[in-house]
Amino acid sequence: MFTVSATKPSDPVLNEKLLDEALGELEKSDVPGLSNPDWLSSLTSLVKSPDPSAPALTNADCPKKKLSSCASRLRELLPMPLPVFVALIFGAVGSACLGLPVFLALVAGVSVLVPFIYRLCMQKVARALKAYAEQEDRQMFGVDMHIGSVELSVCYGQLVINDFVVDNPEGFNSKYLWKANRIFVDLDMGELIKTRGQHVVVEDMRFDGLDAIIEYDSVLFGSAFGTSNFQKVLDFMHNKPAKATSAKQEKPPTTWTFEKVAFINVSADLASKAGEARFDCADLRYRHFSQEMDSQHFGELVSHLVIALNKTVLANLAGRSFAEKHL
Repeated sequence: MFTVSATKPSDPVLNEKLLDEALGELEKSDVPGLSNPDWLSSLTSLVKSPDPSAPALTNADCPKKKLSSCASRLRELLPMPLPVFVALIFGAVGSACLGLPVFLALVAGVSVLVPFIYRLCMQKVARALKAYAEQEDRQMFGVDMHIGSVELSVCYGQLVINDFVVDNPEGFNSKYLWKANRIFVDLDMGELIKTRGQHVVVEDMRFDGLDAIIEYDSVLFGSAFGTSNFQKVLDFMHNKPAKATSAKQEKPPTTWTFEKVAFINVSADLASKAGEARFDCADLRYRHFSQEMDSQHFGELVSHLVIALNKTVLANLAGRSFAEKHL
C-alpha cells in the first residue's frame, strides 16, 4: 500500500518547496490514481492554502520595539546560518564582478591588512588613554598615578590596565597608596552605541593582585588619633571644585552603571609611626555596585571604590564594626 502523509510545517517556504518535490514524485509514480491531475490539483490547493490559525508575518507584527524578534524569525527562514549565507552571497557577487583569482587575492589581502591595521589603531588609542589618565590623575585623586601598559579591544568592549600604581599623598612615607597588577574592565558596547555615549555600563570590573598600604600620621590606628592616606585622598575627591560649563555646552551628563565589581587577591599593610603589620584580605565582590551604592555619577562611583577597598582592609584587620566606625 502507498501512503501519503502531509503535514504543514511552520516554514511556508520550506513547505512549498517540499510539496513541489513530492508532487513531482507522485506524477512519476505508477500507482493507480495518484497521477490523476484533478487529485493532484486538489492536494496542492489543500496543502498550499493558508492556515487561518497560523500567525502570518506582516508589517503589523514587526513594530520598532519588536525588530529583534522579527529579525530572529526572518533568520529562521534562511536555509543556512546567517554568516554563511552572507559569505556565500558576497563570494558569488565578488567572483562574478572581479573574477575568481582577483577576488581571492583581494580577500587574502584584506584578511592580512585589516587585523594589522586594527591592532595598530588599538595600540595608538591605548597609548592615548594612558597619557590622558596620567595627565588627569591629580584632578581625580590629588596624587600621581602610573600605568605600565594598556590593552584595548573595541570589538569586545574590553580594557586591561597593567601595573597600576597610585602614589601616596604628601606627608606620608609609604612607597605607594595602592597598586594593582591588573585591572580588567568589560563595557556594554551595545548600550554605549545606542545612547551615543550618554550611558556607560561597566558589566564587569576586576582588580587583581591588589596591594594597599593604609598609613596613619599618628602612633595609633584610627581616625580618632590621626588621618590616613586613604582619608586624605577621599577628602580631596569630595571637596574638589566642579568644572565650570558654559550655557552653550549644557547637555545631559553621562551616567555610569557599574555592575559586577571584584577585588581579588588583596593584601595590605597597616602602618603608623609605631610600625606596620602586613596581612592578606578576603576577596570582595559586588553583583550590582551602582545599585548598592545608589549612584550613577563617575566621580562618586570611583570614591565608593576607594572606600570599599579601605573598608575591606580595615574589616579584615580589626573587624567590620571598626571599619564602619572609622570610615
